[in-house]
Amino acid sequence: IYLLSLNGLVFFFFVFHVFLVYLFSFRFLNFLVSVEISLLFSFFFFVFFSSYVEVSYILVFLSLVACGVATGLSVMVSWIRYSDKNGLYLGTSIYE
Repeated sequence: IYLLSLNGLVFFFFVFHVFLVYLFSFRFLNFLVSVEISLLFSFFFFVFFSSYVEVSYILVFLSLVACGVATGLSVMVSWIRYSDKNGLYLGTSIYE
């Protein structure tokens, strides 16, 4: 049951980042990435001083997943904006 709730939490973070990419600004997503990186360092600090090893490793894993999703989505959005601005297309265009 505990692992199912963790998978649901990871899925929620993924959906939350996709929602932010499509409905909010790119600056807010950059702010979110910086906040998650600071959370990652705080979880590493928690791992170093914690006696609950299993819980701390799960927290580090979740923070790594959240940071990876946020970073990947921000790179994807920046590539889409760059390609739209410069007229670059991968493959065929739907406008041809």
